Order: sequence, then structure tokens, then C-alpha cells
Amino acid sequence: METNNPIQDPVVPNQTSQQPPQEELFKQKDYFLPILIAIIVLFVVSAGGYLLYQKQAKPTAPQPIAQLTPSPTPDETVNWRSYINTKANYNLRYPNGYILHEERALYPPEDLLSYISLELCNIPNASDCGMGSDALNINVYNNTQTLTLDNWVEQSENSPKANKNTLCTAKDPRNQIKKVKFLGSDAIEFKSIVDEKTVTELCQDQYPGEFSGESKSIVMARNSKVYVVSYSVSSDEQAKGVYGDKTPILTERKSGFDQILSTFKFTQ
Repeated sequence: METNNPIQDPVVPNQTSQQPPQEELFKQKDYFLPILIAIIVLFVVSAGGYLLYQKQAKPTAPQPIAQLTPSPTPDETVNWRSYINTKANYNLRYPNGYILHEERALYPPEDLLSYISLELCNIPNASDCGMGSDALNINVYNNTQTLTLDNWVEQSENSPKANKNTLCTAKDPRNQIKKVKFLGSDAIEFKSIVDEKTVTELCQDQYPGEFSGESKSIVMARNSKVYVVSYSVSSDEQAKGVYGDKTPILTERKSGFDQILSTFKFTQ
């Protein structure tokens, strides 16, 4: 005889018991959000720091510095007249307003090889401005005894120093004799001044000449020759008697001769 067991309904697990409570879910979200933000911030900071390091570590190419090129000073002597002396192997340039004379010495010494005189003259079409005018002279002598420059200056009758010791003007303390360089070679320069003070105080009204003004001479030896380059510039008062009231002042006339001397060059 069979026993009838009662059929029992299967036990269905309580589904609600496996799900976390709603409050737990909120707590988990509250923990997750700050962590996510912290990760993002950390990533941004790390990336920024890496890029900054790369920028600082990379060498920066130096920026070129702009160089200002000065404008060349125009050469006023380019369009001047050119003079070439084949006897003494030199050339120079000079502007309008000067007259050049060659071999004009009345009683040239035996050892004189070449002589020129460049005379300042602002008289139109004039062939000669007369005595007392400003002039640049270039005398070239044969150094037949092959004297040194110092010996030639002391011994030669053609030296700017010759007979100066006997003249009262030589006592003027403003006069100068010094060694200089001219075109890269050793030279001796003479400078002298003659004015009213010289005549009245040093010469006591017995000055033998009529010139008043300033003079400059440069003496140098080269290739068995001695070059004496000199110029004289008359005082403003004396120059007006030759050139008129529009005469440039003494310093301007000296500057003009110095500019001509700057063009002097040897050809050999």
C-alpha cells in the first residue's frame, strides 16, 4: 500500500535578501566619486609636469641679434684732381681752389730730385695767388750719403731744422719736434707758430720774416730718398689780404691741407 506523501511547494529563495540595501549603494557611490576625481586630477598634474619638463629640457636655439650696419662715410676726395709724380714715385689728390706748380724752385739744391707746390687760391682762373698765400710743398731729395733719418735732419741744409737754432722764433715753447708714423714708416714732425707774441716777446720786433701763422713739416726717408712734406697757413689777418673777407679761418685751412695729405700715397 502506497503512502501518499504530500507534495510540498519548492522553496523560492527570497530575492530581496540578495540585493544590497539602497543605503549601501549610495555609500559605494560616495566613495567612488572622490577616487575618480583624484585619479583625473593626478593624471592632469602628471601630464602637465611632463610637458613642462620636456619644454625646459629642450635646448632653445639662440635668437639671432640684428646687426646694424653703419652707413659708409662718403669720401669727399673721390672726385678731386689726381696728381702723379713719376720722379719721386708718389701721388695725391686735391680739390678745386688749389693751384699746383712743379719744379718752381729758383735755386734748387743739387740733391733736390723733385719739387712741387700746391697753392691755395680762391681767385677764379688765377695762375698765382702771390707771396704769402697758403701752400703745401713736397720736396724730395736724393739721400746720396745714405744718412739715417735722424742724421739727415741734424746735418742737411735742407732740413726743416736747419738754421732754426739761430732764429728767435725757435725759442717759442709752442713749437714742437716729435717722432711720428707717416704711411706706416718712421718720420719726424715739426710744428711752429709765428704770431704777434712771437715777434714782440721773443724776437723783440726783430723778426726777419713777414710771415705770421702756423706751419707743419713731416720728414721721412724711403728708398735712398728723403721726403719733406710741409705746409704753411697764414694768420687770418694776413690771409684776408690775399683771399679777401670770405677767407676760411686758419683752422679750416689747416684741415684742408691735412685732408690733402691723407690722400698722399707711394706708387713704389
